[in-house]
Amino acid sequence: MKALSMLWRPRALIIAGVVMAAAPLSAGAQESVVQSSGKWAANFTGSMGAQIRIENAKKDSESEARFEVLRAGSNQLVGWDIAQGVCGDNAPPIISRAKFRQIQAGMDGSGRAKATIPRLDPSKRYYARVFSPTNAEAPDGGTGSCVNLAEQPK
Repeated sequence: MKALSMLWRPRALIIAGVVMAAAPLSAGAQESVVQSSGKWAANFTGSMGAQIRIENAKKDSESEARFEVLRAGSNQLVGWDIAQGVCGDNAPPIISRAKFRQIQAGMDGSGRAKATIPRLDPSKRYYARVFSPTNAEAPDGGTGSCVNLAEQPK
């Protein structure tokens, strides 16, 4: 009986060693499951018919935000920006508002602009605002529109 228990112990130690060695591998695999597509988008459902698209740029720390209005007033000047949070938070823009180039709508009411922004963190929430540049100090309250950005699937 004693000889049988001597045979069992080394096997138990080997099995325990294999289980313990595998545990860190599975934990590491779980941490890398979260992947970001790097693409964000939203459509404004208002009279302006605006949309915003964001894609990661070639640099790891930057993205390119493209904003388009489809039905602004003829020759209307349109301001826009992106902030962290959700609509109604009235948060400051993620970069200087001056870096979000204003859009001068054409005769048909359409216009485009783009800005280089920091890469958006998929663990956070963001929203885009469109507003009259004369009301730039309070884009969330009054004449502006707001839409929450959603990360697109990979």
